[in-house]
Amino acid sequence: MMAYEKALEWQELFELAVLEEMPEDDLADLGYRVAGMSRFYQPAHAQVGLMLTTAVEDLSSKKRYTEAGRVLLDYSKDVREAIIALVSGNAFSEARRIVCTIFN
Repeated sequence: MMAYEKALEWQELFELAVLEEMPEDDLADLGYRVAGMSRFYQPAHAQVGLMLTTAVEDLSSKKRYTEAGRVLLDYSKDVREAIIALVSGNAFSEARRIVCTIFN
């Protein structure tokens, strides 16, 4: 899983995480980390905290904001941070669609 994370192959990473039945808290932590939002959360479990010590480049640092927004929305369940990521990447239509879908 760490190889997929380091390569920013997030689709494969989350597919494997779901197949291994990773707990929801760990899945959310992984989503924040991959999206590049690790500074906004504290890991729920010690094992995830150990994985944070590895040097991992994140989607936001690579300016892959739309993908970061998708990860935050789908796996971390964080609408606010997903919208921020989408707007950072000028994906205003997608951000507006999500806001309208969730808050209507």
